[in-house]
Amino acid sequence: MDETRQLVDYCSDRLQGWDVQTRRLFGTTALYRDGLVFALVWRGAVYFKVDEQSRPAYATAGAHPFTYTTRKGEVAVVGSYWEAPAEIVEDDAAFVAWAERACQAARASAKV
Repeated sequence: MDETRQLVDYCSDRLQGWDVQTRRLFGTTALYRDGLVFALVWRGAVYFKVDEQSRPAYATAGAHPFTYTTRKGEVAVVGSYWEAPAEIVEDDAAFVAWAERACQAARASAKV
């Protein structure tokens, strides 16, 4: 849990000026902006909300969708959240840009 809290704090620090709230959500910590989940933090990784337009950038960067194992031992894939590449997480400007794009994806999916 400390690793998750540290990563959540790290992400929040990068998004200074944003009104980011965090809450536990299905075993992850969700980052909210304007009441919408735009990122998940889980097991030492940040997963951003994606859409059809942003998903190719993640695939090109070698990222993968949020995946977990259910209690029944089945692998579940949540294709609407993809892991942020390490080089993005470590670069302040890139992190903010990708987080903003994740917020756009969250807003667009909320309108559907």
